[in-house]
Amino acid sequence: MRGLITAVVAAAALGGGGAAAFDNPPFNDTEISMMMGYFLKNVNVGGNGAVVAAQSTTHPNYNFHWVRDAAICMHVLLKRGGVDTYSDQVNAYIGWVSKVQHDSDPNSGMMIEGEPKYYLSGSVYDQPWCRPQNDGPALRAIALIEVANQMLQKPNGKQWVQTHLYDATLSNPLPVKQDLEFVAHHWVDQCCDPWEEIFGDHFFTKIVQRKALIDGAALAEVMGDPGAAAYYSQQAALIIPAIDSHWNANTGVIEESKQPYTGPPKYNGLDVAVIIGALLGDTPNNATDHYGPTSDRVLSTAQQFTNSLQGVYTVNQVDDGRGLPGFLVGRYPNDTYDGYETGQRGNPWVLCSAAMAELSYHAARAAAAAATTPSAPPVVITRLNQPFYANALAAAAQHGLALTHTAGVVKGELGELSSEASAELSKALVSNGDGIFRRVRFHTTGGELHQPEELNRDTGFEQGAGDLSWSYGGIMSALMARDNAVALL
Repeated sequence: MRGLITAVVAAAALGGGGAAAFDNPPFNDTEISMMMGYFLKNVNVGGNGAVVAAQSTTHPNYNFHWVRDAAICMHVLLKRGGVDTYSDQVNAYIGWVSKVQHDSDPNSGMMIEGEPKYYLSGSVYDQPWCRPQNDGPALRAIALIEVANQMLQKPNGKQWVQTHLYDATLSNPLPVKQDLEFVAHHWVDQCCDPWEEIFGDHFFTKIVQRKALIDGAALAEVMGDPGAAAYYSQQAALIIPAIDSHWNANTGVIEESKQPYTGPPKYNGLDVAVIIGALLGDTPNNATDHYGPTSDRVLSTAQQFTNSLQGVYTVNQVDDGRGLPGFLVGRYPNDTYDGYETGQRGNPWVLCSAAMAELSYHAARAAAAAATTPSAPPVVITRLNQPFYANALAAAAQHGLALTHTAGVVKGELGELSSEASAELSKALVSNGDGIFRRVRFHTTGGELHQPEELNRDTGFEQGAGDLSWSYGGIMSALMARDNAVALL
């Protein structure tokens, strides 16, 4: 079976190098529906609004509601289908948040907003863990603000939002207000990173906190809370220097965690959390302040991260030999968590690979817009972004794309691209993202596309928790970005 799949995938890798590539997406509609079915089984578990990280209860036990994972997954559902399609899940989630925000915290010295996870009963996890995790309330606010913005488009929507999500009251705040107040007053605090390994200052946390405050300021203005709107905007602006401090101009890398910190060292500060943060923390302003998913600094970091994983996972070399396009990635080069315990050898992760695919699709959309929309900014090849674009073009050429207009980019030429070159670059970037997913699909087809946390570094077999919610959320988010790019070509 795997040999047959290899032949089919390799032959269809680029669809002949032209527009046909976009008629052959990495997952078909039936497969996407299958994965969505698995995904939704983890949402509103037991009817109480909990979003379980995974159904696995032993080796490993992921049968908890993680605040971060749940918020990311709910935001994906809201972007994919909206409040109408997923009304039951959204209403239940709001009910869950409204309850847990006002629980007492059994962990000494902790604020409830910084708690990382809950038992599915709704009680705070009361065992030793890396806490606080201050990205959680920011991501939760982002998801619930999306609910609010969608509801504001409906008749009587403002009244509904004021009843369930946001008003100016501070004494007994509604869910969005409570999370925004926490973020605004505690973004300066050190906390645990998204992998729950390092205590310090993290790019991922800061970039999503900034987005929460920007989105929150806009909502506060609409809801007649101008003082809060001004304060949230002020705090969002103050976060920018803290985010800038993660940029290392000497190495061309956004470092996820600033030294000194408590936890395992990272090779050159490289961590896919930077890429995931750039995706989740994207705002309209990010295009000009260096940290959007198509910014030079993020693309430079992404390529440095990819380079650091060359030769790390044997499965990538094996897949190259099979003729499969793409490249699987894990969390960071010297990762020691294998899906079961630390002190081992880390693996590629599905959600991390999906993030790299999504980054490529975002870049593809920007290039497609430059090629087709006169008012769109042009693609400008710079010293920082050239390695990322060159890598995508070279990989696409290896699998059939003729580089008629972009061969100079691969050779290192800098400058503004023509519309023809931008279109060609966009196709290469879509191909690059598709290649990543073709590898993921190849290694999970035998398991009917149930998506695990990890893929074994040597064999590609599923490893760690199965049916990980964030794996499905990452795939669905990336496929929406793909649709946005392809629509312009």
